[in-house]
Amino acid sequence: MTTGSTSDVWLPDKLAVQVAALEADPDAVLCYGRCLVMTAEGERTDQTYGESDQGRSGDVFGLFLERHVIMEPAAMVRRGVLDEVGRFDPELRAGKDTDLFLRIALRYPAVYIPEPLMYVRQHGGRRTNEAAALERSLHARSRSIGKLLVMLPPERESFRAKLSLLLVGARLKTLKLGLESLSWEALVAELEALPGEAAADQAEAQLAQGTASLLRHWGRLHPEQSDHLQVAGLRELVERLSAPAKRPAAHAARLNTALGLNSLRRGKVGEGLAWSCRGLRRNFIAWAGQIVWAIGKTYERKRA
Repeated sequence: MTTGSTSDVWLPDKLAVQVAALEADPDAVLCYGRCLVMTAEGERTDQTYGESDQGRSGDVFGLFLERHVIMEPAAMVRRGVLDEVGRFDPELRAGKDTDLFLRIALRYPAVYIPEPLMYVRQHGGRRTNEAAALERSLHARSRSIGKLLVMLPPERESFRAKLSLLLVGARLKTLKLGLESLSWEALVAELEALPGEAAADQAEAQLAQGTASLLRHWGRLHPEQSDHLQVAGLRELVERLSAPAKRPAAHAARLNTALGLNSLRRGKVGEGLAWSCRGLRRNFIAWAGQIVWAIGKTYERKRA
């Protein structure tokens, strides 16, 4: 079947099916379902659109973080929940629907319809600036995840590590896209602005490894400024990026270790071992500091 329309197409019973599903599950505030592919010419197929066949009902926050299983035209939301969580974020140039659905799923369950609800048109031959599109997507991801970390309720604390990891990853990728246009001073400022408040050890490790990788790539793009990447310059940078007000105590240890691994991969054994030894020393200092802090807290509790 073909049609002259360039829009997506709802199946005739879409709204009725979703209303019935929400009425049957009063705790759910969001209903979504499977979508099928329609070609650019309007031919309807039995092919599932994207990952829309991998949805599920109930608590879908973790699922929405990992996969794009919900399509905006196939969603139905209870009116009242929008007054509570807000509507589309006007600051986002991409991913407005994903941001909204994550805010909803953070607090409420959803209901999934496995039967097709609509056809989504796939437009062929579309050309776009992939780098610009990726930058918009990463910016949206960073802003959305940052908001979720702030509004994370106590019962969702188990997601803090995952969210921290996603935030650090998005920010590192965004910075990598613009490395060619950054001077050394601008690069240092961007590195200082990376999310140092990430509470998860895994996110902190990714931040250190990503920083070392960015420095290596920047050096390849700016060989005329390679003096900044000599040992003395990097030592100064590590101190700036490891300031206690911006980073956890263990960040310096992780960053020294990451720089050591980079040097070893380039065959600079002596330099690599030196950085790695600094990392071990910083690790010991951070570990000892945590022990002293824990002893102090225990003593305070006993006195109280």
